[in-house]
Amino acid sequence: MKKTNTITLGVFVAGFTVSSIEILVLFSFQVFFGYVYIATGIFFAIFMIGLSTGSFFYRKHIFKREINNFLFYQSGIAFMALVYLFFVFLFKNWYNQALIYLFSGGIIFSIGFLMGKLFSSATRLLKFDITEISSRTYGFDLIGSAFGALLIPTVLLPLLGFFKVAVILGFINILSVVFIWLRKSSGN
Repeated sequence: MKKTNTITLGVFVAGFTVSSIEILVLFSFQVFFGYVYIATGIFFAIFMIGLSTGSFFYRKHIFKREINNFLFYQSGIAFMALVYLFFVFLFKNWYNQALIYLFSGGIIFSIGFLMGKLFSSATRLLKFDITEISSRTYGFDLIGSAFGALLIPTVLLPLLGFFKVAVILGFINILSVVFIWLRKSSGN
């Protein structure tokens, strides 16, 4: 049961971070261009393509142990928060419309791809019947995503700004990776 708690915690944190990065990219796009309505649908489509591609290609393992896959993908999501910071700093000082479109779509696709792989990895780590595995992983992902979608634009972004929010997102994912790794190492 403890392994379940650590994996579902990781899914919750990843869901929170992925939806938060999506919100940050959408708001940054709004700042750069002054509109976001058309881009919103395109970005969600790109995210869904990344999500399905990550799930589909999950069979191509980087590591042989499932928990290492999970930790690798969650670390990748933390890294994407830092890539977002690079994106903002780069285009804040050097405006290029085509590259902003490309980079925004690339970040959205990448977080979708990583989340698809992380979700698939989490379902393989949990040892229950398929309905319970699906409901646990999807439920924690959904709750984390909802918190990210609500908390970031209404509380954290106005109080802390883009930079600090992105750093916090990367940090909580790294904390989650370290916590899961320590629990794995201790045999729990």
